[in-house]
Amino acid sequence: MGNHIGKEIEEVAFSLFQELGVENVSMHKIAKTAGVGQGTLYRRYANKSDLCLSILGDKFEQLIPALHLYLSNISDQPVRERLRYVLEEIHLIVGHHLDWIRMLTISGNLEQTSKVYDCRYSQSLKQIIRDLLEEANAKGEAKIQDIELTALLMSSPITPELMYYIHESGYSIDEIARFAAERQILTVFQ
Repeated sequence: MGNHIGKEIEEVAFSLFQELGVENVSMHKIAKTAGVGQGTLYRRYANKSDLCLSILGDKFEQLIPALHLYLSNISDQPVRERLRYVLEEIHLIVGHHLDWIRMLTISGNLEQTSKVYDCRYSQSLKQIIRDLLEEANAKGEAKIQDIELTALLMSSPITPELMYYIHESGYSIDEIARFAAERQILTVFQ
C-alpha cells in the first residue's frame, strides 16, 4: 500500500477527530469515510492508537525545525532558559492534545503505547534536550550524572490524566506547562 493511501486515511481521520472527537470515531467510520476497506485500514494501523500516533507524529514533526530555529535565535541565553522553553513546549503539546494522547493510552497496550518514545518526534526532542544538558555540563551550569536518562525523563511530559485533572481544577494549560517545566528545571539546575 502506498504512502498516498496512508496520508488520505490520516487526513480523513484527522477531520473526523476534529469534528466528532477522537473517542467518538470508530475505525469502521474512518474506513468508510476514507473509502477503503477495513482490512486496508487495519493492515496499516493496528488500532486507533496507532493511527493517532501517526497523525500526531506528523503534526509534531513539523514543530521540530521551528524549535531548532527558535533555539538558534536565543543561543546567547543561558542553557536553563533555553531548556525551560523546550520543556514548556512539550507540556503545551500534551495540554492542547489531551484527547488525542489519552487515546494513545487507552486504545493500545503498554508495549504499543510505549512506542511513542521511539517515534522521530520524541527522538528529536530528546536529542535537543540531550544537547542542552551536555552544554550545561560543559559550561558548569549543571552536574548531570546520567544525561541520557535525564533527557528521556525531561522529554516525557506529565501524564494527560494529571494534566486534565489540574486543568479541571482551574489552571490554564499555559500555567501548567510553565509550572511543570520549572519543576523539571529545578531538578537539574539547583
